[in-house]
Amino acid sequence: LRIGLMQSKLGLIKLLQKYEFSTCEKSSVPMVLSKVGLMTCAEGGLYLNVKKIEN
Repeated sequence: LRIGLMQSKLGLIKLLQKYEFSTCEKSSVPMVLSKVGLMTCAEGGLYLNVKKIEN
């Protein structure tokens, strides 16, 4: 369990180092959370623009 959590965190760090994330026009701002189901998620989905960071 600890190793899996550590791997997930390292993967997220690598993504944040190499890419820039911003919300897309299709995403609702502020985000409305869905009340259906056990997991917390954005109602209607969450759309992101991903741009590679150039060095």
